[in-house]
Amino acid sequence: MNKIKAILFAFVMVFSMAMSAQNTITATEAHFTLNSSTTREGLLQLRNDLKAQGYDFRYQPQFDNQRHILSISFKITANDGALLGEGGHTSLNNSDASITIHINKTAGTFSTDKVGETSGN
Repeated sequence: MNKIKAILFAFVMVFSMAMSAQNTITATEAHFTLNSSTTREGLLQLRNDLKAQGYDFRYQPQFDNQRHILSISFKITANDGALLGEGGHTSLNNSDASITIHINKTAGTFSTDKVGETSGN
């Protein structure tokens, strides 16, 4: 049982490092991507990372029975309650689909880059 826990822990650590490598989160800016590989655990880690830097990341994901993400809607505020941005993606179940969120608190900008979103979902 300890061997399984150690392997699971190593897997989570490697996954977290890979996810963090593509994300930039500081007190003044955040850039991160959500895609078909995003898990519940990954969303929670992202929320915690953002919170540590002064952001409140509220999200509503939809997953299928195999725990693959289908879609997400989100709202990001600063700790003082100021809305930084909101949005979502309806087709994250597609392997080429993603949404990249860009926030610059200093400049007061928010934008998203969506790939693979189909209308009507």
